[in-house]
Amino acid sequence: MGGGTTAPNRHRTCFKSMVVLCKCDGTEAHMTIIRDRNYAGKCSAAVRIGLAGAMCLLGQAFPSSGAGAPQGVTSVITLQRVDSSSSTNAWGTVTITQAANLQQFSLTVRNIVPAVPNTPPGGLALFLSQSPGDTNNFYLVNVLDAAGTNGAWRLELTGTSTAPPQLGVTDVTNLVGRLVEVTDAATNVYLETIIPPFAPAAAKLSYNRRVNLVRPSPAPSPKAEGQIIVKLNGTRGGSSLRVRAKRLRAGDGYCAFLVSFPGQDTGGCMSQTNSINGTVKFGGDTTHGGQLFLGALSNGVVRVDQLSGLIVEIQDSFGVTHLQGTIP
Repeated sequence: MGGGTTAPNRHRTCFKSMVVLCKCDGTEAHMTIIRDRNYAGKCSAAVRIGLAGAMCLLGQAFPSSGAGAPQGVTSVITLQRVDSSSSTNAWGTVTITQAANLQQFSLTVRNIVPAVPNTPPGGLALFLSQSPGDTNNFYLVNVLDAAGTNGAWRLELTGTSTAPPQLGVTDVTNLVGRLVEVTDAATNVYLETIIPPFAPAAAKLSYNRRVNLVRPSPAPSPKAEGQIIVKLNGTRGGSSLRVRAKRLRAGDGYCAFLVSFPGQDTGGCMSQTNSINGTVKFGGDTTHGGQLFLGALSNGVVRVDQLSGLIVEIQDSFGVTHLQGTIP
């Protein structure tokens, strides 16, 4: 259990149907399907796998406890705008450090626009989930400070051999997997993220990789080509996913799907666009508060390495795959 004041339960999504996808350490991970109309006017199902499902399916489960973690480690992650955020340019960073006789939690937020126009936000506060993967129960950690910060809001909590008491844990590494929310006094959520595992040298997590997309056989677009480009900045905690394709059949609408194996029926579109001269672009960048793809945050995906090994399929509005490739 965390410390501080317990916030009311937050039930964000009304689920229509649910199926068990897999089990991890005895815990079932579920996929929720919400029926809706897609961009072509056809009935489709938007996939909401949630944090537990993301951990299980992606094989990148965040440990729920930092017990035994070595001293001199850091966890850095960017805050990302929730789908309903009124602050379209808001962004921020969470940096947590555990070292000899020092445990520190630092948060910086910028470009907050009030949910109600032309009114002050009435203060901002940091909330943490009661446990890893809990999307309903949060507790108040502390209010943020905007004094003398040139438009930024900050919070810095420092402990010595144990975590700062406001965090509600004995060691900061026990925060891994917890959800972080920045809200105003009216409980409007502006930014959110999930605390990733700690590492001895955050910079060494960085990488920049790319792979070519390939055409299926037979190829609906015989000259189509493209790339998947992924970047992770371990020092800043930001990452990006870019999917680029050209020479597709022009004039059609295209979706980029994330699947575990070729031809899998996901029911949900990662991102969609109409082609311009046969060229399409998908993806996102979390460096300044964006999400990696449509619905990434609600599905527990906050860093691109969680997607490594999944397949991207670019499909037209009739469900035909034109290009595909595996995320490196």
